[in-house]
Amino acid sequence: MQDIIENKGCSAGHLLATTKRRRGFRFDAEKYEREKREREEARERQWVAEMDAMHPRSGYCYFVGSREAGIVKIGFSRNLAERVNRLKSNSGPYRLELLAKVVGGSERERHYHCKFETFRFSGEWFHLSPEIEEEISRLSHAISGGR
Repeated sequence: MQDIIENKGCSAGHLLATTKRRRGFRFDAEKYEREKREREEARERQWVAEMDAMHPRSGYCYFVGSREAGIVKIGFSRNLAERVNRLKSNSGPYRLELLAKVVGGSERERHYHCKFETFRFSGEWFHLSPEIEEEISRLSHAISGGR
C-alpha cells in the first residue's frame, strides 16, 4: 500500500478519506462534537457522583456570596460553620450568605475553580454568573432531596 501512496503522491489520510467517501462514509462534525460533549458530561457526572459519595470528614466545598453584589467565593473547609462565620464578619459592605455546600475536599474546590475560571476576578472570588447560579441551584436541589 505504501508503494501505491508514494506512486500517486498522496498522503495516507487522503487515501483513507477518498476510500471512505467511495464507500458512502460522510464525516458529521456536529455529531462528533455532540458525542464528544456527551462523553465529557458523562465523565463529569461520574466524577461528581464519586465526590458526592465521599465522607464529610474530608470537608466541604462551599459557595458563599452576595447575590446583591453578584459575587461568590468558592472555597473548602473542614469546619464549615466557623469558616462561614469568619467570612461573614469580614464581608465589608456586603451581606454574605452560604449559598451552597457539598461534601468534598480540595479536589472538588479545584474542580470548581477550573470549571468557572472565566468568571474569576480575584483569588477564590468569582462573579455570580448564570453558570455558577445553575450549579448552586443543582447542589441545593440535591441537598434538599429534590424538594
